[in-house]
Amino acid sequence: MSEPLVSTVPSMLYHYTTQVGLMGIVESKEIWATQIEYLNDGMELIYAFDLAMQVLYFYRDRPSADGTVIDDAQRLRINDLIDLLQGRPLALRVFVASFSENPDVLSQWRAYGRPGDAFSIGFPGAALVEAAQSAGWRFEPVVYAREVAFAMVETTMRPMLDSLASGRDGSDVRAEVQQLMFDLGPILKTPAFEEEREWRLISPPIDGPGRRFRPGKYSIIPYRAFALPGSEAIGGANAKIWIGPGPHRELSIRSLSELLREYEMPCQLQWSGASYRDW
Repeated sequence: MSEPLVSTVPSMLYHYTTQVGLMGIVESKEIWATQIEYLNDGMELIYAFDLAMQVLYFYRDRPSADGTVIDDAQRLRINDLIDLLQGRPLALRVFVASFSENPDVLSQWRAYGRPGDAFSIGFPGAALVEAAQSAGWRFEPVVYAREVAFAMVETTMRPMLDSLASGRDGSDVRAEVQQLMFDLGPILKTPAFEEEREWRLISPPIDGPGRRFRPGKYSIIPYRAFALPGSEAIGGANAKIWIGPGPHRELSIRSLSELLREYEMPCQLQWSGASYRDW
Protein backbone atom coordinates (compact mmCIF):
# COMPACT_ATOMS: atom_id res chain seq x y z
CA MET A 1 0.00 0.00 0.00
CA SER A 2 1.34 3.43 -0.84
CA GLU A 3 1.69 6.16 1.76
CA PRO A 4 -0.82 9.00 1.49
CA LEU A 5 0.61 12.33 0.37
CA VAL A 6 1.25 14.69 3.26
CA SER A 7 -1.12 17.21 1.63
CA THR A 8 -4.04 14.75 1.96
CA VAL A 9 -3.64 14.26 5.70
CA PRO A 10 -5.64 16.50 8.07
CA SER A 11 -3.57 19.25 9.67
CA MET A 12 -4.34 17.83 13.13
CA LEU A 13 -5.30 14.34 14.25
CA TYR A 14 -6.32 13.27 17.74
CA HIS A 15 -5.42 10.30 19.88
CA TYR A 16 -7.95 9.38 22.59
CA THR A 17 -6.45 8.08 25.79
CA THR A 18 -6.64 8.01 29.60
CA GLN A 19 -4.70 9.89 32.28
CA VAL A 20 -2.10 7.11 32.33
CA GLY A 21 -1.81 7.17 28.55
CA LEU A 22 -1.49 10.94 28.40
CA MET A 23 1.19 11.03 31.10
CA GLY A 24 3.12 8.25 29.36
CA ILE A 25 3.06 10.09 26.04
CA VAL A 26 4.17 13.38 27.61
CA GLU A 27 6.97 11.79 29.62
CA SER A 28 8.34 9.31 27.07
CA LYS A 29 7.52 11.03 23.74
CA GLU A 30 6.21 7.62 22.64
CA ILE A 31 2.82 6.27 21.71
CA TRP A 32 1.79 2.65 22.20
CA ALA A 33 0.74 0.66 19.15
CA THR A 34 -1.37 -2.37 20.11
CA GLN A 35 -1.11 -5.74 18.39
CA ILE A 36 -4.10 -5.67 16.08
CA GLU A 37 -5.81 -8.81 17.37
CA TYR A 38 -6.15 -7.13 20.80
CA LEU A 39 -7.90 -3.91 19.73
CA ASN A 40 -11.36 -3.03 21.05
CA ASP A 41 -13.17 -4.02 17.85
CA GLY A 42 -13.65 -7.79 17.94
CA MET A 43 -14.11 -7.80 14.15
CA GLU A 44 -10.60 -6.54 13.41
CA LEU A 45 -9.20 -8.55 10.47
CA ILE A 46 -12.28 -10.81 10.40
CA TYR A 47 -14.05 -8.18 8.30
CA ALA A 48 -11.27 -8.26 5.70
CA PHE A 49 -11.33 -12.08 5.73
CA ASP A 50 -15.08 -12.05 5.18
CA LEU A 51 -14.79 -9.64 2.24
CA ALA A 52 -12.13 -11.88 0.71
CA MET A 53 -14.48 -14.84 1.12
CA GLN A 54 -17.26 -12.93 -0.64
CA VAL A 55 -14.93 -12.15 -3.54
CA LEU A 56 -14.08 -15.83 -3.84
CA TYR A 57 -17.73 -16.90 -3.80
CA PHE A 58 -18.48 -14.27 -6.43
CA TYR A 59 -15.74 -15.54 -8.74
CA ARG A 60 -16.55 -19.19 -8.12
CA ASP A 61 -20.26 -18.87 -8.85
CA ARG A 62 -20.35 -16.31 -11.67
CA PRO A 63 -20.24 -17.26 -15.37
CA SER A 64 -16.90 -16.73 -17.08
CA ALA A 65 -16.34 -13.94 -19.60
CA ASP A 66 -17.44 -16.06 -22.57
CA GLY A 67 -20.73 -16.98 -20.89
CA THR A 68 -19.72 -20.43 -19.60
CA VAL A 69 -19.40 -21.38 -15.95
CA ILE A 70 -15.97 -22.18 -14.53
CA ASP A 71 -14.92 -25.80 -14.87
CA ASP A 72 -14.67 -28.30 -12.03
CA ALA A 73 -10.89 -27.94 -11.71
CA GLN A 74 -11.11 -24.17 -11.33
CA ARG A 75 -13.94 -24.54 -8.84
CA LEU A 76 -11.87 -27.00 -6.80
CA ARG A 77 -8.90 -24.61 -6.70
CA ILE A 78 -11.09 -21.73 -5.52
CA ASN A 79 -12.70 -24.00 -2.92
CA ASP A 80 -9.20 -24.84 -1.63
CA LEU A 81 -8.60 -21.13 -1.09
CA ILE A 82 -12.00 -20.70 0.57
CA ASP A 83 -11.09 -23.52 2.97
CA LEU A 84 -7.82 -21.74 3.76
CA LEU A 85 -9.63 -18.52 4.64
CA GLN A 86 -12.38 -20.28 6.60
CA GLY A 87 -9.71 -21.75 8.86
CA ARG A 88 -8.37 -18.23 9.54
CA PRO A 89 -4.87 -19.64 10.17
CA LEU A 90 -3.07 -16.33 9.73
CA ALA A 91 -1.72 -14.61 12.84
CA LEU A 92 -0.50 -11.09 12.11
CA ARG A 93 2.22 -9.47 14.18
CA VAL A 94 1.01 -6.02 13.13
CA PHE A 95 0.72 -3.16 15.62
CA VAL A 96 -1.69 -0.23 15.37
CA ALA A 97 -2.10 3.19 17.00
CA SER A 98 -5.33 5.05 16.29
CA PHE A 99 -6.07 8.71 15.63
CA SER A 100 -9.29 10.52 14.80
CA GLU A 101 -10.06 13.54 12.64
CA ASN A 102 -12.65 14.52 15.26
CA PRO A 103 -11.36 15.57 18.70
CA ASP A 104 -14.67 15.45 20.54
CA VAL A 105 -16.79 12.36 19.82
CA LEU A 106 -18.99 10.96 22.58
CA SER A 107 -18.54 7.34 21.48
CA GLN A 108 -14.76 7.77 21.64
CA TRP A 109 -14.88 9.23 25.14
CA ARG A 110 -16.89 6.22 26.25
CA ALA A 111 -14.63 3.72 24.47
CA TYR A 112 -11.24 5.02 25.56
CA GLY A 113 -11.79 6.37 29.05
CA ARG A 114 -14.31 7.28 31.69
CA PRO A 115 -15.53 10.63 33.03
CA GLY A 116 -12.58 12.53 34.46
CA ASP A 117 -10.11 10.11 32.85
CA ALA A 118 -10.24 10.79 29.11
CA PHE A 119 -8.31 13.08 26.77
CA SER A 120 -7.79 13.53 23.05
CA ILE A 121 -4.31 14.73 22.16
CA GLY A 122 -3.72 16.67 18.96
CA PHE A 123 -0.78 15.74 16.72
CA PRO A 124 0.23 17.43 13.45
CA GLY A 125 -0.83 15.08 10.66
CA ALA A 126 2.16 15.82 8.42
CA ALA A 127 4.58 15.10 11.28
CA LEU A 128 2.93 11.72 11.89
CA VAL A 129 3.25 10.80 8.21
CA GLU A 130 6.93 11.73 8.17
CA ALA A 131 7.62 9.83 11.40
CA ALA A 132 5.87 6.74 10.00
CA GLN A 133 7.86 6.88 6.78
CA SER A 134 11.15 7.26 8.67
CA ALA A 135 10.34 4.22 10.82
CA GLY A 136 9.14 2.06 7.91
CA TRP A 137 5.54 2.13 9.18
CA ARG A 138 2.37 3.17 7.33
CA PHE A 139 -0.02 5.97 8.18
CA GLU A 140 -3.37 5.61 6.41
CA PRO A 141 -7.07 6.44 6.75
CA VAL A 142 -9.55 3.70 7.59
CA VAL A 143 -12.05 2.76 4.86
CA TYR A 144 -15.65 2.33 6.04
CA ALA A 145 -17.77 2.22 2.87
CA ARG A 146 -18.47 -1.44 2.18
CA GLU A 147 -18.57 -1.10 -1.60
CA VAL A 148 -15.18 0.63 -1.58
CA ALA A 149 -13.71 -2.01 0.72
CA PHE A 150 -15.06 -4.84 -1.47
CA ALA A 151 -13.58 -3.21 -4.58
CA MET A 152 -10.19 -2.86 -2.86
CA VAL A 153 -10.16 -6.52 -1.85
CA GLU A 154 -11.31 -7.66 -5.29
CA THR A 155 -8.64 -5.59 -7.07
CA THR A 156 -5.94 -6.92 -4.77
CA MET A 157 -7.08 -10.52 -5.21
CA ARG A 158 -7.47 -10.39 -9.00
CA PRO A 159 -3.90 -11.59 -9.83
CA MET A 160 -4.35 -14.41 -7.33
CA LEU A 161 -7.64 -15.45 -8.95
CA ASP A 162 -6.13 -15.26 -12.42
CA SER A 163 -3.38 -17.65 -11.30
CA LEU A 164 -6.01 -20.05 -9.98
CA ALA A 165 -7.86 -19.93 -13.30
CA SER A 166 -4.63 -20.78 -15.12
CA GLY A 167 -4.07 -23.91 -13.06
CA ARG A 168 -2.36 -22.90 -9.84
CA ASP A 169 -3.48 -24.80 -6.74
CA GLY A 170 -5.38 -22.84 -4.10
CA SER A 171 -3.20 -24.19 -1.30
CA ASP A 172 -0.16 -22.51 -2.91
CA VAL A 173 -1.37 -18.92 -2.46
CA ARG A 174 -0.99 -18.64 1.30
CA ALA A 175 1.69 -15.96 0.96
CA GLU A 176 -0.61 -13.83 -1.20
CA VAL A 177 -3.44 -14.17 1.31
CA GLN A 178 -1.04 -13.19 4.08
CA GLN A 179 0.03 -10.10 2.12
CA LEU A 180 -3.61 -9.20 1.49
CA MET A 181 -4.25 -9.23 5.23
CA PHE A 182 -1.11 -7.17 5.91
CA ASP A 183 -2.13 -4.58 3.32
CA LEU A 184 -5.89 -4.28 3.76
CA GLY A 185 -6.83 -5.92 7.06
CA PRO A 186 -5.72 -3.01 9.28
CA ILE A 187 -7.54 -0.30 7.29
CA LEU A 188 -10.97 -1.87 6.66
CA LYS A 189 -13.74 -1.43 9.24
CA THR A 190 -17.51 -1.78 9.04
CA PRO A 191 -19.67 1.32 8.43
CA ALA A 192 -20.79 1.17 12.08
CA PHE A 193 -17.50 2.86 13.04
CA GLU A 194 -17.63 5.64 10.44
CA GLU A 195 -18.10 8.49 12.91
CA GLU A 196 -14.63 7.77 14.29
CA ARG A 197 -13.01 9.08 11.06
CA GLU A 198 -9.94 7.12 12.01
CA TRP A 199 -6.38 7.21 10.72
CA ARG A 200 -3.98 4.47 11.71
CA LEU A 201 -0.29 4.21 12.36
CA ILE A 202 0.47 0.64 11.22
CA SER A 203 3.66 -1.33 11.73
CA PRO A 204 5.06 -3.80 9.21
CA PRO A 205 4.79 -7.45 10.31
CA ILE A 206 7.18 -7.79 13.25
CA ASP A 207 8.18 -11.28 14.38
CA GLY A 208 11.29 -10.53 16.43
CA PRO A 209 11.69 -9.48 20.06
CA GLY A 210 10.82 -6.02 21.31
CA ARG A 211 7.19 -6.33 22.29
CA ARG A 212 6.06 -4.89 25.59
CA PHE A 213 2.99 -5.96 27.54
CA ARG A 214 0.34 -4.14 29.52
CA PRO A 215 -2.66 -5.33 31.53
CA GLY A 216 -5.97 -5.34 29.69
CA LYS A 217 -9.53 -5.78 30.87
CA TYR A 218 -9.68 -9.45 29.88
CA SER A 219 -6.12 -10.39 28.87
CA ILE A 220 -2.51 -9.26 28.78
CA ILE A 221 -2.07 -7.02 25.71
CA PRO A 222 1.09 -6.92 23.55
CA TYR A 223 2.18 -3.56 22.17
CA ARG A 224 5.09 -1.71 20.60
CA ALA A 225 6.32 1.76 21.50
CA PHE A 226 6.52 4.21 18.59
CA ALA A 227 8.77 7.25 18.97
CA LEU A 228 6.90 10.47 18.26
CA PRO A 229 8.33 13.11 15.92
CA GLY A 230 10.72 15.19 18.01
CA SER A 231 9.64 18.50 19.43
CA GLU A 232 6.39 18.37 17.47
CA ALA A 233 5.11 15.40 19.47
CA ILE A 234 2.94 17.63 21.63
CA GLY A 235 2.93 21.37 21.86
CA GLY A 236 3.28 24.31 19.52
CA ALA A 237 1.12 27.21 18.50
CA ASN A 238 -1.69 25.12 17.01
CA ALA A 239 -1.55 22.07 19.27
CA LYS A 240 -4.55 21.30 21.44
CA ILE A 241 -5.54 18.73 24.04
CA TRP A 242 -9.23 18.12 24.64
CA ILE A 243 -10.37 17.13 28.12
CA GLY A 244 -13.22 14.64 28.12
CA PRO A 245 -16.47 15.00 30.09
CA GLY A 246 -16.11 14.79 33.83
CA PRO A 247 -16.54 16.55 37.14
CA HIS A 248 -14.08 19.07 38.60
CA ARG A 249 -13.53 20.98 35.37
CA GLU A 250 -11.26 23.69 36.75
CA LEU A 251 -9.16 21.20 38.68
CA SER A 252 -8.69 19.05 35.57
CA ILE A 253 -7.56 21.99 33.46
CA ARG A 254 -5.20 23.30 36.15
CA SER A 255 -3.50 19.96 36.76
CA LEU A 256 -3.04 19.27 33.05
CA SER A 257 -1.58 22.79 32.58
CA GLU A 258 0.92 22.09 35.34
CA LEU A 259 1.94 18.77 33.79
CA LEU A 260 2.54 20.34 30.37
CA ARG A 261 4.44 23.27 31.89
CA GLU A 262 6.71 20.86 33.75
CA TYR A 263 7.64 19.17 30.48
CA GLU A 264 7.79 22.44 28.51
CA MET A 265 4.97 21.49 26.16
CA PRO A 266 2.78 24.55 25.69
CA CYS A 267 -0.52 23.88 23.99
CA GLN A 268 -4.13 24.93 24.12
CA LEU A 269 -6.58 23.11 26.37
CA GLN A 270 -10.20 22.61 25.38
CA TRP A 271 -13.06 21.21 27.46
CA SER A 272 -15.29 18.69 25.66
CA GLY A 273 -18.69 19.81 24.47
CA ALA A 274 -20.06 16.28 24.92
CA SER A 275 -22.57 15.81 27.70
CA TYR A 276 -22.68 12.63 29.70
CA ARG A 277 -21.88 11.56 33.23
CA ASP A 278 -21.77 8.54 35.46
CA TRP A 279 -21.58 10.38 38.74
